[in-house]
This record gives sequence, C-alpha cells and structure tokens, in this order.
Amino acid sequence: MIADSVPWKEELSKIAGRLEKRAEQRRWSERARFLIERDVMVGFYAVRKLFDTPGKISQECQDYRLNVTAYPIRDKGPDFWDAYNFSKFYDFEARSETSLSLREACNQIIHSRVFATVYQEGSEGLAGILVASDQKSKKKLFLITLEEIINALREVFEDEVLAFGWRRDGDGVRSYYSSRIANFTPPGQAGVSSLAADNSRPVQ
Repeated sequence: MIADSVPWKEELSKIAGRLEKRAEQRRWSERARFLIERDVMVGFYAVRKLFDTPGKISQECQDYRLNVTAYPIRDKGPDFWDAYNFSKFYDFEARSETSLSLREACNQIIHSRVFATVYQEGSEGLAGILVASDQKSKKKLFLITLEEIINALREVFEDEVLAFGWRRDGDGVRSYYSSRIANFTPPGQAGVSSLAADNSRPVQ
C-alpha cells in the first residue's frame, strides 16, 4: 500500500525525464544499461503499486493503453537459461501492432523473463525495450517504444483523482471507485460520487 502518492508520482516524472534524455545518448556502458532497466522497473512497479492502493489512480488512468509491436514465438519461448539469447525464439518478420493496458505493461516489465534495450536505426540513441513476462514469453515478445514508456509514466504523474468512494455488493464485499470527474457516479450507485460523499475522503 502507498500512503502518499505525491512523492511517487513526482518520481515517475523524474524517471520519464531521465529516460527522455537517453534518446540522445551516443555512448553506452553496462552501467548505463543497468540504469535504464532500473528506471523502467522501478517506474512501472510504482505504477502497479499505485493501482493496487484504492483511490490513488483514477479509472480513466487505469484505462490508458500503450501501443506496442508484438512478435510471435517460432516454436517455443525461451526458458530461464535462454533469456539472454532470446532473439532466435521469435519471428521478427511476423510483427503485428497491438496495445497493452497500463496494468498489462506493468506486469510484462515487473515479471520480465526477457528485457532488452533497443536502439535507434542509424544512431545509438535509445528507442525502446523488448520485453516479455515469464508467462507471456511462451507466446510473444513485445516492443515498447521509448515514447510510449515516457507517455505512460507522465500519464500517471499528471493523473488527479477528484472523486473517490466505495460500495458493498449483496455479499458485503467492498469495491472502490475513483475518477478524474468530480461528480462521477459509479454505475448502479446513484448519489455516491464525490470526495464529499459518505465513505469518501480526499486522497494524495
């Protein structure tokens, strides 16, 4: 659980700024590659923790999607020992354009079996990452561009929850809602819709 989302969201903005500068980088070292992986990992882990803490991220932000390129496996995906030599397992000629929800992208990165940096054609600037989780790597590999990564992190940084509350279903199970719309009314729950509503509170 994250008690105060403000410093975490501010860190996402800093990470986005650092990654943006990597597009212009021309000299690379193992430490530079480590710092990229660290920033991407920490950034998307923070996003998922914010998702999992009620009221920190609006539903509109949770619905955000990243445009990605998918490459299917040739026969079987890499196991743990093959993860550093993954390219032979995927058909890079059979690419398809698709999208991942922000949570799906978090899971691919956090649970990545494959994680590799990709560089711009004709230069050495960072272009994005190739990534696949331990489960998804058995089916496909994803290319997420640097632009999509930066935009996603800034989407969360700029997100502002203006309505937050909860309700119980017929079995007494509580579910939460949050929105960027101040007078948001969750489906089937007319009249319980804002930070001022019963059982609602401002969140950071």
